[in-house]
Amino acid sequence: MPVPRPPSPAGAPQARTPPESVSALRLVVSADTILFPSEERWPILVRPGRPMAVVATVASVSQPSVVLWRSDTLPPGASGALAWDLGTSNGEGLPPGRYVLEVTARDSAGAAARAGRTLVVTRLAADTQPLPRPLAPRELEPETVEVRQTAPWAIFIGAAAGLLPGMIGRRELNDGRRGDPKTWIVVSSVTVAGFVAFFTGHRNEFSRENAARNIDLRRQRDERAAAVAGANARARAVAPYRIQVEGSEP
Repeated sequence: MPVPRPPSPAGAPQARTPPESVSALRLVVSADTILFPSEERWPILVRPGRPMAVVATVASVSQPSVVLWRSDTLPPGASGALAWDLGTSNGEGLPPGRYVLEVTARDSAGAAARAGRTLVVTRLAADTQPLPRPLAPRELEPETVEVRQTAPWAIFIGAAAGLLPGMIGRRELNDGRRGDPKTWIVVSSVTVAGFVAFFTGHRNEFSRENAARNIDLRRQRDERAAAVAGANARARAVAPYRIQVEGSEP
């Protein structure tokens, strides 16, 4: 039973009772949570000992003074949990890292309390596809091809191969002599060389058809790569987050 205080002497100043301190602010969050961004929110349950306005902030451990996210203020006496979509205030996704969650509360008399947690945020692996491999040289058509040609020197030797035997034959016939074996050897050599040159001459030439086909193959490969890269980016954007509570702050 409380003992009553004796009355103060007349004229003595009354002793002021110190303002009642705010009861401890209890912060309740899940120790290990997996959720999908833009679909789910991470609940932050705050249980103050008396009606207080409550607000939560998130900052990087390396830069605690830079607030990345700030919740709406929970009015005094309001019930319900704060919720974080794991994004920043400017709408960007939160990169993996270590963060500080801080909840502050203040009552109508100005008394304040705070509670915090250190969070480890990671991103689970997304379901992505491998990019198509670059085109191998064997998959491309040669853009320089070898084509048969009739070069001027081949035409000249071919013509000589056709005319020289007749000229030599008529000359020896007019002279009334039998053919000289050396002469016929020369004639035969020139004839063979002429025919070989005429029928086996080649040159390198640029193929427009093959080049156009290669351009089309490269275009198709680039379009497939762009489509896969876009699908992978979308998959990473919706990959689930994992939030683990590393520790607590007073």
